[in-house]
Amino acid sequence: MKASFQSALPSSIANPDLTDPYSVFGIVIHELLSLYNESVWSLRTHICSVEAARPQIPIIPTCTKS
Repeated sequence: MKASFQSALPSSIANPDLTDPYSVFGIVIHELLSLYNESVWSLRTHICSVEAARPQIPIIPTCTKS
């Protein structure tokens, strides 16, 4: 993650707007969203493989009257 931020900062701040103190937040948010996207899709891949490997047991609802 640290390397990702370090590589994004120099390339994204070729012409930084030094009068705007919040200009770097756009870069940080972009990198965070990229990391979040990768982690969610990675987790999805693991969940799909586990679900595909488990036996399919039909779930029959049981309704009981009290």
